[in-house]
Amino acid sequence: ESGVDKTDIASVVLVGGGTRVPAIREILTDFLSRPVKEDLNADEGPAFGAAFRAANLSSTFRLRWTGMEDITPFAIGVRLKDLRPPTEEEGGGGFKKRGSLFDANNFLFRRRAVTLKHDKDLRVELFYEKAAPLPMDTSRDLGAYEISGVPKAIEKYLGNAEKYNITELPKISLSFLLDANGVVDLVSATASFTEWVTEEKEVRKKNKKKTQKSKDSKKEKDQDESKSETGETEDEKDAETEKSETADDDDTTGTAADDADSDGVEEKPEIEFVHRKRTHRVDLNAVRIGPEDVKSMQQSDFAHSAKILLELDDRDRSVRETAHARNDLETYIFESRNRISDEKNVQKVSTEAERDAFLEVLNNAEDWIWDIEKESAGVYKSKIRELKQAGNDMFLRADELEARPAAIAAVGKTLSQLYESVEMLRTNYTWINATEIDKLENVTKKAEVWLNTKIEEQDEKSLLEKPAYLSYDIYYKVEPAVELAKKLLSRQKPYGWGKKKKAKNGTNTTTESAQSGKDGEEAYTSKIDADGEIENDDGDGADVEAENKDDSETEGQDANDKTDL
Repeated sequence: ESGVDKTDIASVVLVGGGTRVPAIREILTDFLSRPVKEDLNADEGPAFGAAFRAANLSSTFRLRWTGMEDITPFAIGVRLKDLRPPTEEEGGGGFKKRGSLFDANNFLFRRRAVTLKHDKDLRVELFYEKAAPLPMDTSRDLGAYEISGVPKAIEKYLGNAEKYNITELPKISLSFLLDANGVVDLVSATASFTEWVTEEKEVRKKNKKKTQKSKDSKKEKDQDESKSETGETEDEKDAETEKSETADDDDTTGTAADDADSDGVEEKPEIEFVHRKRTHRVDLNAVRIGPEDVKSMQQSDFAHSAKILLELDDRDRSVRETAHARNDLETYIFESRNRISDEKNVQKVSTEAERDAFLEVLNNAEDWIWDIEKESAGVYKSKIRELKQAGNDMFLRADELEARPAAIAAVGKTLSQLYESVEMLRTNYTWINATEIDKLENVTKKAEVWLNTKIEEQDEKSLLEKPAYLSYDIYYKVEPAVELAKKLLSRQKPYGWGKKKKAKNGTNTTTESAQSGKDGEEAYTSKIDADGEIENDDGDGADVEAENKDDSETEGQDANDKTDL
């Protein structure tokens, strides 16, 4: 069909799935007597082509047009027949017509129109032509359209002679589009009725002599005006000229009419009959009927398809989970083997016999991966748990060699801040109950005692033994004290705290209430020693007046003395 001989072909480039089929390459190589080219990426080529094609078709992304034209490789025909053909009792036969709609190698985005005069509903069938070399077991049927509404339109226009002057059958117009996917679609179906309408038109005829006389007088008048009006601009002259020309062309207006009136001659209108063509278009109903080899799905078919899709999803998910589990197992084996040979901490916390035994377990697991017959995510995950149970104790001891000192240093700093917070709460936060401050101090002391005890236990143990404590245990132990300190330090001073009270008569009651507030002042100046015993700070030079400072000074000191934990 192309008219090109195989000797004229310089090379053949394979793209798509055909590149992975050796038989296709062999057939082409034998036929062309030269190897096919494989220098183009077979996956990227179709992807780039699809991207450029999508850019051309897109109405959202405005990109530069890429020169690309697609064709349909097969010829497509159309067959027209009556939607309801007459029966044998009615005479049989019926209307039938057949034609070619799109030729082979026709460009896409093309339209074809089919027109005919008919008075019945139609059935439009689309099919591949017999000459089209279709793949094996491919149906030639492309579906059909049922066109209805023709008799109804005929009844409206042909059956109403009083209103419409129509005597001919309607012209049926069918417009087909070969879309971007190579699919033929019926985009419009109309019925057109042609009506000849006779209308009356009033025409005024003029006397020839009077018309000539009016024209001469008009010319003389224009000359006189042109001589007298020498000061007119060029635009005004042009406008005057246009007006005079318009008056010459119009036989019913202007100077001629004035002359006719002045001469006393009356023009009589005449009636003429004008014939005009009027077209009435009616949109017809078109219903798509699928090909016979592709039946429409019922509700049960949808349910069955949904079940199959769910099963396929489960299989895909199982394959992905199995692949991830196997990858995790292999990763653990390789990382464990590298840690045993490279990390010094692992060698410090384990014996050579222990390392060799675990290496043998890892090698056996690696061989086991290739010998397993039925793979599943559960099998691989079980193997990972087995390996971790054998080697995690050794790796845990190695990790804690560096994690414990870092945790001890961080928690030691936190304990110092907690003790500073206790002192600050006693000194500046006088509105907080002493019991809560004591609780904070006791919790901090317990965490410190626990930490010192665990450090002593760990010093007595060997690096090959199980650690007395882990790094995260230290953080968990000191966390309650930190949370309590944050809660107390964020508590605001009650409204009116420390202000002088006034008596009912408006005088200060500082002198009268000095004795009654003695107990409260002693409570505010009390403190807790290292042993937890409470003593009154009576003679240590505590300044009671400091508790009655101005509110602004106290609040400023509180804000400056807060410690970040």
